[in-house]
Amino acid sequence: MYTKHFIEQFWEGEQKDQLFVGMPFDGDEAWKFDVITKAAKKLNFKEGAFMQGTEKEAISIPEGIFFNIANSKMLLFDLSDDLRIPPQVSGQEYHRTNQNVMYELGVAMAIREPYEIALIRKKTGTEPRLPFDIRTININSFQDRFGSDFIEGIIKETLAKKELHRNKRIKFVRQSIDENSVMLMLAYGRIPNRNHFHLDPVQISPYKSSLLRLIDLGMIRFESSLWSPTGFEYAYHWTDFGYSVMEDLGIIKMNENDFSGSKEEKAIKQADERFMEQKKNFLDSSRASTD
Repeated sequence: MYTKHFIEQFWEGEQKDQLFVGMPFDGDEAWKFDVITKAAKKLNFKEGAFMQGTEKEAISIPEGIFFNIANSKMLLFDLSDDLRIPPQVSGQEYHRTNQNVMYELGVAMAIREPYEIALIRKKTGTEPRLPFDIRTININSFQDRFGSDFIEGIIKETLAKKELHRNKRIKFVRQSIDENSVMLMLAYGRIPNRNHFHLDPVQISPYKSSLLRLIDLGMIRFESSLWSPTGFEYAYHWTDFGYSVMEDLGIIKMNENDFSGSKEEKAIKQADERFMEQKKNFLDSSRASTD
């Protein structure tokens, strides 16, 4: 599958709390990945580190690579010389960086932000000339076997840059939402243990442009399910980023005690009951028409 097709059809949008690692399988990958995995766990990546070839699911290798590059919290690429490639060919210095790793880095550079990517490389006596597009990016060098302090420092620095840009993005989004968006957050963003909501045609009318704006800003995603060629259901889902913006605005989820018996709980129950009744009536009428 081509990268473009995968991104268009299967990019989930919600990040996995893991560190994606791209490195050559040249005999050094086991101890390197062990150091990186321990550093990731120490720095609270809930799903640790991931490297293609360590997964247990029976999925195609390219799709696994694309999926994890697209959806991992942070990406780390080792551009060290591949030990399986001879250092010279016909007496000339040879480019020894693993081509698969370079391809994965190219995919990452195309779809991810630069502050989400970190590059490392082992120093050698004679440094090969990397491609021009790579030479312009900061590469963190290490001597011999890198240790946990080196990797932890790289991860911390990258996460700090990511958080800085995330805060800038939150500030931008805060300045891009209107009063109807805030009303939607207050009405549907504080419900505990539930990240989705739906609005009937009458309710949705004054909020339509605001909903579309929140989708464009990455605060909401839309999901739907067809019952038949003429029947369907849908829901708007708050994203993790959406909750971060709400938190920055001071809009915090209610706890169960505050929610119980509140006007918000009453409104949600009424909406759910109305939706289930509409769905039942539709399905009953569909069955009757086919009998």
